Amino acid sequence: MNHSSGYTSSLKHPQLQRRLYPVAKRIQRIKRLRVRQRAMMLSLAICSLLALVTFFANDLATVSVLTSSFITAFMLANAWQKEKRVLLDYLEAARHVESENPDLRQSLVTAVQQQLSRNNDFFAERTASIALGAKSTANWQLARKADHLRQRLLYLGTALSTLAIVFLNATFTNSPAGALGNHLSPLHSLPVTIEPGDVEVEQGSSLVVTARFEKELPNDATLLVHLDNGQTLTHEMGRSLSDPVFAYSLRNIESSASYSIQYDSQESESYRIETYTLPKLLQADASLDYPDYTGWEDAVIEDTLKVSAIEGTALQYSFTSEKPVQAASLVTEDGTRIPLEPKDDSETEFTFTKRLQSDERYHLELVDFSGRENAYPPEVSIKVIANQRPDLRVTSPRGDQRLSLLEELTISGNASDDFGLLDYGIGFVVATLPQSDISLNSEESLELPLTGEVSYDLDLEQYGLYPKDTLNWFLWAVDYGPDGKPRRTTGDLLFAEIRSFDEIFRERDQGSSGQGSPSGQGMELIEKQRRISISLFRIKNTATNTESVLEDLDVVQRSQIEAMNDLQGVIPELQEASSRQHAQDALRFMEAVNDHIDTTFVESQLRPLESAWRNAQSAYDSLVKLSNDEYNVSRGQNQGGGGGNSQSRNQSQINELDFRQEDSRYETASEAQQLGSPDDRQNLELISRLNELSQRQDDLNQRLQELQSALAEAETEEERERVRRELKRLEEEQREMLAEADEAIQQAGNRQQTRQARQQLEEARENMRQAGEQMSEGQVSRALASGSRAQSTLQETREQLRESNSSQFADSMREARSQARDLAESQQKLEEALDAYSNREQRSLDDSDERDELVQKLGEQSESLENLLEDVQEIAEAAESVEPGLFRELYQVLRDTNGGRFEERYESSSQLLQQGFLEEAEEEQRGLSNELTELSEAVSQAASGILGSEEATLEFAQSELESLQEQLQQEQQAQDSPSPTGQSAQGQASGGQSAAEAFRRGMENFNSPGSAPLSGAGYGEWLERLRTVESLIEEPQIRDRISAAREFAENMRRDFKRHGELPQWSMVVDEIATPLTEASSWLGNELSRIKNPDTLQAIDQDPVPEAYRAAIDQYYESLGEEDAP
Repeated sequence: MNHSSGYTSSLKHPQLQRRLYPVAKRIQRIKRLRVRQRAMMLSLAICSLLALVTFFANDLATVSVLTSSFITAFMLANAWQKEKRVLLDYLEAARHVESENPDLRQSLVTAVQQQLSRNNDFFAERTASIALGAKSTANWQLARKADHLRQRLLYLGTALSTLAIVFLNATFTNSPAGALGNHLSPLHSLPVTIEPGDVEVEQGSSLVVTARFEKELPNDATLLVHLDNGQTLTHEMGRSLSDPVFAYSLRNIESSASYSIQYDSQESESYRIETYTLPKLLQADASLDYPDYTGWEDAVIEDTLKVSAIEGTALQYSFTSEKPVQAASLVTEDGTRIPLEPKDDSETEFTFTKRLQSDERYHLELVDFSGRENAYPPEVSIKVIANQRPDLRVTSPRGDQRLSLLEELTISGNASDDFGLLDYGIGFVVATLPQSDISLNSEESLELPLTGEVSYDLDLEQYGLYPKDTLNWFLWAVDYGPDGKPRRTTGDLLFAEIRSFDEIFRERDQGSSGQGSPSGQGMELIEKQRRISISLFRIKNTATNTESVLEDLDVVQRSQIEAMNDLQGVIPELQEASSRQHAQDALRFMEAVNDHIDTTFVESQLRPLESAWRNAQSAYDSLVKLSNDEYNVSRGQNQGGGGGNSQSRNQSQINELDFRQEDSRYETASEAQQLGSPDDRQNLELISRLNELSQRQDDLNQRLQELQSALAEAETEEERERVRRELKRLEEEQREMLAEADEAIQQAGNRQQTRQARQQLEEARENMRQAGEQMSEGQVSRALASGSRAQSTLQETREQLRESNSSQFADSMREARSQARDLAESQQKLEEALDAYSNREQRSLDDSDERDELVQKLGEQSESLENLLEDVQEIAEAAESVEPGLFRELYQVLRDTNGGRFEERYESSSQLLQQGFLEEAEEEQRGLSNELTELSEAVSQAASGILGSEEATLEFAQSELESLQEQLQQEQQAQDSPSPTGQSAQGQASGGQSAAEAFRRGMENFNSPGSAPLSGAGYGEWLERLRTVESLIEEPQIRDRISAAREFAENMRRDFKRHGELPQWSMVVDEIATPLTEASSWLGNELSRIKNPDTLQAIDQDPVPEAYRAAIDQYYESLGEEDAP
């Protein structure tokens, strides 16, 4: 059998034949119908020709009818003979099925070919199984069904037409009207109704004209359209088969005209078609007059319906309509209508002016002089960028302080503002002195600084303070408010307390809590009054009106009353007269606070709040004077603490004590990086939008380039018209992209991270607008140049934003990698614990506690895995448009993990273990360790694309540490080297000469580049390199050790700059060199583990706690003495 032709009667595979038989049978019928249709078409043509001859020669009617019948019968017989040669074609059926079901991917055709070739091998069976196993099997029987129905209808219509011609020809033979003269006799006065008569239509729309005849129908009817320019258009009208109606549809009516109907040499009455246009917005231009304090140049944004501007900007919107309109108005979302003022007498331009204060959305409604409104009112979006208050941040010291009179307080921080700082500095408040503000703005340039560094050394002696006095301080800044006037902003209120020199701290037993003691109550009262003072300070500095703070003031007043009641309970327990006097003073100040808040409520004014706050400060100062100089303290496991901890005021002194109960130095808190902050998400959304805009602009530029070539090659007017239509479509698409660019500009706002991006977006938008105008003017080459500039700017802006936001993925992936490793290690330990519990020879009668502990660990492990997968999914979703490579790898990790049934296995293990089925629980857990290890490796692999190779990172960190240690050693050797006279630097004859020589050598080291990292000019570079190493190490304990070493180096450098004190190398070795050595050793072990994972590694490599270091050194020394001869 010739299989290449596709004809066959059966397939060897029964299921395949059963599935394909309906399709093959349908295709066979279609082919046979086509054979019949061709015969009937030829018969119809011949019969029509014979009928036409009969129309003009009635004498040949009988011959014509007989000839038509014979030809029809002959054609049908011939078609029947040809139909028998059309057989079933399973291969063609397979091709049609696959064309409608792409998911088969040639499997069905291959299977049929194998069956037709009578192959009975594995490949034939396999391909048939794949084809039959496809999801679309149920849809096979629908293939070519529509074609079959269509072919049947077409054949039926052709056959009926042929029979109708033969029947009419036979009927015409006996008709007395068969002569040509009878058919050409005119009809007289046929009544006709023409619709729609006189009519008004919108320009560019369509109109159906109908002519209904009440009696006899004419042979034909023609629609005559008389244009106003004198041209007449003729259109043959179509006749309805069921009604005595002729009709024609006029499409795309562009101008007014008259029309009439011509039939049987007659012409009807003339009717009028008047065209009109609905009012439509042609262009909207926004003029922005920015506030002077922004320093921005006023801007005019052409052709935009989306505007974003800073709060206080004067906006003038100019709307231009295509034709004069009677009224124009903006309608708000709640239905409020704002009439627009006409700009001139042309009544086509209207203006809207407003000082921007909040976001607004309007719909522009236009009404012409006939009362017609625009069909689709465009939306006008105005986004207002708030003028944010300055951001004030304190970097050191952290929190409240307790200082002696001999100490200096170094305050550092920074201030930043979105439009510039007029002034900034530090404010100090002493209870007995007026508030003093110190300005630290030393810049005198005309351009306001956006950021300012705050650094101030406070000398406590200048305020004449005594022990137990208090000092408050805060950062402040002045910028321009939305009204253009200077606006003052204050930061958090912080406290400094002057402590006595003879304070005594005693260690309290771990069992005693100290709660309920008078000293404990006093500390709580001091803390409560501190919070009251902070609250009043914040309210008085941020409130704009009384109504906005009534609820907050009510809470503060109730807290103050509680504090008064607590103090009244403490006063009877005071023994000393001075203490009772301080308590009475504090009570009096508290009552004054309460009175001033009442005055605020009564007068509805904010002025009394200043006095309320000063009295709250004085009450706090009096309460501090009640505190003792002796403290019984203990160290807990968690010392983070808030303001409510009674030991928090003395924490810096407590940390210097040598406790007997040493706390665990290995407990560190780790907090995952948050990827979902509002600014981060806005940046990611902006990057995604820019990516889409850039891609669309690139596609549009390519099509413009193709049109430029097509326009150059066009030879006929028709070809040039086709290019112009495509150019018009591209112009509309460019306008749509212009609106999306406006949305991107609104999304960028005036945030510090996107300020440059906003400027670049405005530049890209202008290029896009120019490209649209040039396309409308037919300047394809210029439009292509403008579009290319816009696409380049969009791509550059996207890359800049992507790079600036890549750090968040680095932090998130570093955290995810660490979590995955911890999870794999925990699973290994969990399986070992299960195995040990199961294999224990003797087990107690009631071991439920141990079993419950294992169940709890299973639950914790399952929860940790779930949290890890949620974090990975969140990172993948955020990285989809920003880091496609990272998204693909993490998506693959999630896909591979879904098949592991981790949650089900953990839950099953927990249930089995609770019921005592140990072996079954072990079986469920078996292999999880390897699977989680593979998960950890997959996450590490994904992280390497962002963080780089872990091995290379650790090698770099180790190399940097060795270099930093070498620089420390060089500085130590330089200081310990003998002087030119042969004496060491430490052995000068007199103290004065030694100090002078030390200072001289210190200055030499300071001025020598690249050396002396602690006392020389190389300090900045050395410290920055150490900070880089710290950021590269993920182990919390090692990172904390390096951080402590860095902070110690910063303090030592500060002492050197203030007092010229050279480093004490015994302390440098203990506090800096030793932590760096331990970190280098840990890095070496980690590199060994990564390079040789199968090699046995030393265990228990954690750094030795300080409390045990001396004992361990002594132990090893004793071992050496025992081995000595």
